[in-house]
Amino acid sequence: MLLNVRAGNMSAFPDEPQHFVRWLVDKRIFEENDAAASFASRRDYGSYLGDVLCSQRSKSAAELTIIQDTAREVDPANGLTVVTSTGTRHRADRVVLSAGNLRPCCPTSLEKFSGHPRFVQSPWELDALAGVQEMDSIFIVGTGLTMVDVVLLLRSRRHRGRITARSRRGFLPTAHKKGTPALFALKPEPNEVFDSIIKLLRESGEDWRSTFDGIRPHTVALWQSLSWKDRDRFVKRLRPFWDVFRHRMPESAAEEIQVAQESGQLDAGCGRITGVQAIGDGFEVQMSGGGQTISADWVLNCTGPTMNVKSEKIPILESIVNAGLADYDPLGLGLMVDDAGRTDDSGQVWAIGPLCRGCRWETSAIPEIRVQAHRIATEISN
Repeated sequence: MLLNVRAGNMSAFPDEPQHFVRWLVDKRIFEENDAAASFASRRDYGSYLGDVLCSQRSKSAAELTIIQDTAREVDPANGLTVVTSTGTRHRADRVVLSAGNLRPCCPTSLEKFSGHPRFVQSPWELDALAGVQEMDSIFIVGTGLTMVDVVLLLRSRRHRGRITARSRRGFLPTAHKKGTPALFALKPEPNEVFDSIIKLLRESGEDWRSTFDGIRPHTVALWQSLSWKDRDRFVKRLRPFWDVFRHRMPESAAEEIQVAQESGQLDAGCGRITGVQAIGDGFEVQMSGGGQTISADWVLNCTGPTMNVKSEKIPILESIVNAGLADYDPLGLGLMVDDAGRTDDSGQVWAIGPLCRGCRWETSAIPEIRVQAHRIATEISN
């Protein structure tokens, strides 16, 4: 599986933008002239991050211990103590919350099938698709990047069965194209943010990708200029349109999806599930609009990560909030953080990545996360 961002934007270090590119060239994965514009595999990127960690670990006088356990509580008495699911207690001066994306959001109509052997609630679980046979029919909930990744993975395993994908709007991700981000100043009044962006994109025509990429460095500032009411309006009404243009897929992935559609294997479109029944070893999915029923051997949930962090009642976050060390943002998208990532004035607890979405929005990709990580590490070590 390929990353959805070109290698030239995936360095682990904000002050060494070519670090990943050099690694790819040194490993002879790509030629030097092609590396920066290429889409590396997720496996190679995982190896790269592993090499970076080992290298930094060997250079540092600090001791790094990796523990396989679940942090469930932070006890603020006498400093900080992190309590895990096994009951182990770990003393800490600082706690950094870097949980990443949450589990996929499960549609209400599918919750009752959580234990069904042919319902995959998260396709990213280990061997989640191992039982799918070559000619099995599949119904996918969602038509975004997760759906794209799953279809490509199935086809790489020579799956030839029918795949039906549905989402409320039926939007498929757009494809990347080579280009240079546009450069412009962008400081609209808060009540003009949405109109200004829409106008820019409309005026850019076929070059909308360059415009969109040019907006990206301004996204956090634009987001923070909005009221919480306008942020809520964006999440509820505009986010699907934003995502389809912001989160794009490699050209090669788009070509493969087109082949799957033209061959008749993949049918991706819009629709709303009105009911699901288990029939034998498979399912019957009822859709709105004409009472269409789709039969499938498997149902895969590809709706993307849960956005409402607060509603998930995650024990470690609940513990920290109850201890007065953090607050959820007004939309429940994550935690309230300052520009450095601190969740309160004490500087004991920090958050990074998607947990900062409510305050920053653009906070789930490497170009933003590496800057956050660098700042938190610098602040804590000083």
